[in-house]
Amino acid sequence: MTGGLGWLAARAYKPLFSQYLEYIVPAPLPLPLPPVARHRRLGAYFCGMKQPLVLAVALVLCLPIVGCSTTYSDQVSFLDGDRFYRANIHTSPTRITAVDGESTFLRENPVRVEPGEHVVRVVTAPTAGFTVAEARELKLNIEPCSRYFIVAERDNRLLQDWRPVVDHVAPSGGKRCP
Repeated sequence: MTGGLGWLAARAYKPLFSQYLEYIVPAPLPLPLPPVARHRRLGAYFCGMKQPLVLAVALVLCLPIVGCSTTYSDQVSFLDGDRFYRANIHTSPTRITAVDGESTFLRENPVRVEPGEHVVRVVTAPTAGFTVAEARELKLNIEPCSRYFIVAERDNRLLQDWRPVVDHVAPSGGKRCP
């Protein structure tokens, strides 16, 4: 039973050791900062006459980014990679990676799409024993104000081969959708 109280002894000596550590390894001395750096650190740089100039430069730099944002019509549709019918064991969820050759965001689900004909690239997780996920393309005629649930359908849960299938189409309920 000699080793049972070792943790108690280590905890009792820890405060003493930390007190002596300050004498062994001295803390680095802070170097004096030049006056300009001290003011910037305290936030004085953004006060006074320079504040309108900084705001104007930031506004001019942000305008091109705002102009490049994508606008959608009122009758937008959605592509969803989740399963609508979860009871079917031969389907698995997908991830929409591109629409008409344009990549989507990493965690974007559902993906917004304008109505019309589109080529959608989807990926699903590989089955057990495989490490590489294979992408498939699906040509869809997308109706306005609809949500498309796209799943991967396999003949057998152990096979790597799969095909993209529209599992369900539901109304999306946008601003001007019926």
